[in-house]
Amino acid sequence: SRSFKPILESSSMNLCAPSLPGQHQSGGVRSRDHWLSSPALSGADAQRTQKLCILIGRPDLKVANRLRLNQNQLAWQGDRDSANRSSSFTITCAPRYLGRIGRLKNPPHLRHSQHSSICITQTSRYRQPHTEMRGLYETRIIETEINSPSRLQEAIRIGLESNFSDVKVWTSSGVRTDQEPFHLSVPYISGQRTVAVDVGSVSYLLPQPDRSKKYSLAEVKACCGLNKDAVAIGACAGPFWKIGDNSEMMVDGFKSHIGYLSPTNEPNAINNFCNQDFGILGNFLLSDCDPEGEVIRVQARCRTGHINFTDTIRRAIIAEYPDTIISLGGVFSLTGSTSRCHVMSKFATDPLNSPDKVAKWLRMFEFPSPMSFTTVIHCHDPGMQLRALHTHGISHDGKVCGHYHCDLVPQNAEYDAVFAVASHIARIDEPAIED
Repeated sequence: SRSFKPILESSSMNLCAPSLPGQHQSGGVRSRDHWLSSPALSGADAQRTQKLCILIGRPDLKVANRLRLNQNQLAWQGDRDSANRSSSFTITCAPRYLGRIGRLKNPPHLRHSQHSSICITQTSRYRQPHTEMRGLYETRIIETEINSPSRLQEAIRIGLESNFSDVKVWTSSGVRTDQEPFHLSVPYISGQRTVAVDVGSVSYLLPQPDRSKKYSLAEVKACCGLNKDAVAIGACAGPFWKIGDNSEMMVDGFKSHIGYLSPTNEPNAINNFCNQDFGILGNFLLSDCDPEGEVIRVQARCRTGHINFTDTIRRAIIAEYPDTIISLGGVFSLTGSTSRCHVMSKFATDPLNSPDKVAKWLRMFEFPSPMSFTTVIHCHDPGMQLRALHTHGISHDGKVCGHYHCDLVPQNAEYDAVFAVASHIARIDEPAIED
């Protein structure tokens, strides 16, 4: 039997999407991400805005905190009386944050009996997510702003060259993913309609699991307007009611690979599991599997920087297209280097309510190469609580499966990847924001 090296040093594992940068200055907000305009809109800009008037509490940092915003993401102007009891304010807010406001269970309110009237201002450049009940799950769908692989090719190349010594990036069609070096069960991952899907939430897993969160990929496809023959690849938590407990799951078309821990905390895998169910959370790329679909091909060798492969691509796109709704998904192989991966432990009986507890619960391992990984990348969150990155992989010998962190021998690491750019983003069973 093969023994795998556990990685024991503490690792900061950010399960949630990172916050966006901003800089607060007197007289307004400035940021390289120009998602927040000056505190007041006027002239032609004002005519192109949509206004939503709601009753909400005093627009101070308490309200901002309840919206999970900070002073860099929210600006207001108006007059307050000395008692702060009743005033009219205008909030100028990035459109993606309207989704957060709309999902409040109860609007915040003043300590006093009166409420402040607030006007939320949204620039018309952004599309509002379309929300409806489809099947079992509430689904919000939005079009991406860039869905052309050729527009992202150069940005990805420039970003990777800052972190890898040898990089090739090009666009192509007819790229088969069921052959070397990817080893997927599906031949193509792109199509006329390609949807990046985020289902469930880390908040359904931590601090304690919500065992009512059981999902079906067939239902997810229906929610996204695709038929049952659509192809799905991605990363999710396994069907705990079938496996018996918590696990990592890599979705490969109509099959899946399961990574779990043995009673002695050794990593194990179930290969080619004919299963379309998953639990708690998942991130997928869905497509109609068109052979003529255009994709981005990436080859990168010898990592020289400190950022992993997928995060380098995400940061490269953001640098070129800040504040732009772009998502992509794909498959990549890693050869020449072992990889750092985690496998979740069994569901915790005690709440995982601190970073130290989560770090101990996520068991880190050094997995052998070669491995194949499926990944979903969101470059901008339009107020839908999207997970920025999620990547799971299986070793080519089928013995281990887990969540990707990075390669461990960077000078020998070789990546070969195919990415499809999403035409739509779907958010399914998004958690409500607590007030």
